[in-house]
Amino acid sequence: DGEKRQGAGEGGNCELAKLMIEKGAYDWNLGLYFACKGRNCDFEESDAARRLDLAKLMIENGANHWNLGLFGACLGGNLDLAKLMISKDANDSINWLAYFI
Repeated sequence: DGEKRQGAGEGGNCELAKLMIEKGAYDWNLGLYFACKGRNCDFEESDAARRLDLAKLMIENGANHWNLGLFGACLGGNLDLAKLMISKDANDSINWLAYFI
């Protein structure tokens, strides 16, 4: 269910994400977006590390929409995740809507 994927990604909850993977979750790109975005810009350093771990988990399982991840990282103010998305060839955080069309 979309709300659960969103909650696991935004909250940086790797254990919940792993459970969802076991239960058949498959939208890795949306998970990547929410992992990169997080809940807000005022996150602790440990939150940033959890979000990075969760983003890597999504990538390991097939996430590959780097621009969507870059957009999320920019919204969430996470420089390390933005750099990771750029290293994966993200080049356009504006036209991320193509993912939803």
